[in-house]
Amino acid sequence: MPCHDGGYEPRGRVEYRDNPETKERLDRATRILCEVLKQMTHKEITLQSDELQVWWAKHQIEDRKRELAAAEATQRKVDAARVKREEDVKIEAALSKLTDEDKEALGLIEDM
Repeated sequence: MPCHDGGYEPRGRVEYRDNPETKERLDRATRILCEVLKQMTHKEITLQSDELQVWWAKHQIEDRKRELAAAEATQRKVDAARVKREEDVKIEAALSKLTDEDKEALGLIEDM
């Protein structure tokens, strides 16, 4: 009999994303399996079932894609913050060239 987590026994196909409890159980099992496999050597993994080896290879690719996407998102935020800082510096430099009268005329400061 195949292993399972002892949880809900479906009578038909259940989409885990439609069932938060099932999704959490699957995510937890995946995290645990991933941590166990990370501790194994390549040779130890090759001694496992073909099904597990294929799953692990695909999972590592998916992990790399997720890590890359997260790194790219972080880099986009860093780049956006840098651009904002550069714009702020340019604005401050331009404003520093204006007299108080110019700033008032532009509505940047209240009446003096």
